[in-house]
Amino acid sequence: MPHRRQIRGQASTRWYIRATDFQGKVHRVPAYEREGESRELEADVRSLARHRADGTIPGKRLLGRVERWPVRTRQKLVELGLIEEGHAPSRRSIDEEADAWGRHLQARGVTSTYVRVQTARVLGVLKGCKVRTLAGVRLARVQDHLDLLHQGGLSGRTCNGHVQALKAFCEWGRKQGRVPTNPLVDLSRVRAKRSFERRALDEAEAGRLITKTQREPERFGMTGPERSLLYRVALEAGLRRRELITLKVAALRLDAEPPMVWVRTEYAKSGREAHLPLRAETAALLREHVASTTFAGQRVFGMKPNHKTAAMLRADLAPAEIAVKTDDGIVDFHSLRHTMITRLARSGVHPKVAQELARHSTITLTMDVYSHVAPEEQVRAVEGLPGLGVG
Repeated sequence: MPHRRQIRGQASTRWYIRATDFQGKVHRVPAYEREGESRELEADVRSLARHRADGTIPGKRLLGRVERWPVRTRQKLVELGLIEEGHAPSRRSIDEEADAWGRHLQARGVTSTYVRVQTARVLGVLKGCKVRTLAGVRLARVQDHLDLLHQGGLSGRTCNGHVQALKAFCEWGRKQGRVPTNPLVDLSRVRAKRSFERRALDEAEAGRLITKTQREPERFGMTGPERSLLYRVALEAGLRRRELITLKVAALRLDAEPPMVWVRTEYAKSGREAHLPLRAETAALLREHVASTTFAGQRVFGMKPNHKTAAMLRADLAPAEIAVKTDDGIVDFHSLRHTMITRLARSGVHPKVAQELARHSTITLTMDVYSHVAPEEQVRAVEGLPGLGVG
């Protein structure tokens, strides 16, 4: 119900109404100087709140009345997120918003496949929550829907991919002024359960893999020396499978000081380009490997998108006397990247440097997920502590 404020014991001349924001908090909003008009305005604000909660678009009559509201009223409702800066809720459907976001991603240089996957994730969840507009996104509803998907069999990793896409979509909407705040900023990730534990190679195993593979025959369309060089680059630069498959001669900066490999935006998992240093010995081997190449757009390694990297590595592990599965976990192609980051940690490299070389968004991912510490290292660490001055 409209009410008047008490200022120094006297009632104000202006009436006020109560409005609820997207977090359920009640706020006092200035209205008209007449009670009847203020009562009608309060009813309209409640109607707007229902439309926002349902994700539906208000009718033209209601939007027309919004334009005639007092300036102070509109400004307060903009702060609460019930209307936008243009003084009317967005009439764009969630499909239109997702298309606009997709065009924004493409302008950043990502691949069309990435855009298609990300927009499909966003629309799949939001339409499952019956959201029709960006203003209708609700944290609790989205969180419950993702939990149901996970309980229904969707893997934790896939669910977390949805979380990342949804947060990015809503953050884009906030920056574009389509919503006052990111409603999914507190959306929780699912604790993914690993079906297996991946392990890193030790120094001796990594060395044997490179040297033994050099003398092995051709497998999976690649000679032994080429496969050995592929493993070496993965172990030293930490490139992912897709980044290695799509690596082109033009991305090699072998004459630079130091030599570098360029990971282009459209092929990087993070969507950010990177220039990663190479060891001089590895750069020399790459220079020899691509010496006869005349086309800069040619791929460095003879692999196709569907190349069976896991099977290829397993075939090369046997001659190197490396067990695929041990008590510590399994070795797969991604273990080569694990090995690189673990070696950085064991070498005493500063965690921030390791994070940059690993191209991780957080230091937690670098240290907790990828750095494998052997039990004997823990023993050495404890033995190296200063004494406590007791017998």
